[in-house]
Amino acid sequence: MLSHQRCARPARRFAASCARWAQRWLRHRLIDAVMNRLPSRDRRYVAEFQLSGVPIARRRYWLVFERGQIDLCYKAPGFEVDLVIGANLHLLTQVWLGHMKMNEASGQGRLRLEGSRDDLAAFRDWFALSPFAPAGGAPTDQMKVAAPPPP
Repeated sequence: MLSHQRCARPARRFAASCARWAQRWLRHRLIDAVMNRLPSRDRRYVAEFQLSGVPIARRRYWLVFERGQIDLCYKAPGFEVDLVIGANLHLLTQVWLGHMKMNEASGQGRLRLEGSRDDLAAFRDWFALSPFAPAGGAPTDQMKVAAPPPP
C-alpha cells in the first residue's frame, strides 16, 4: 500500500512546476493588474509593510510602484509613504490564502492600515489574494477552487 506522503509527491512537484511557470510567464500581467488598481498611477506610490512575528531585521519592507515597475525594498527608499500595512506575517498569510477575510482581520485590529480613504480602498483591491483563496474559507466538504484569471 502507498503512503499518503508518497502519493502526494507527484502532486507537489506538479504544483511547484505550475507556480514556477506562472511566476515566469504571468508576472508582467500581474504587475500591470496591480498598477492599474493603484489610486494614483501617474506618480510614485509607496506602501510600507510592518510585520510582526519575524526577526527584527525582517520586519519592514517597502513596495515602490513607479512608471509600470514595482520595486521591493529592504531598506527605507527615502520616499514619502502613502500606505502603511501592519500585521503579523502569519495573519497576512492567512488573509492571502483566504483563511481569514481582510475585513475581519482589520475589524479585529489585527491588520492595521494607515493611509487615505482611497489608498485603503485600493489596498483591498491590489493586494491580490491567492487564486485559491475562495477555497480557504470554505468547509472542507464544500471547497471550490477559482479558476485563474484568463491571460
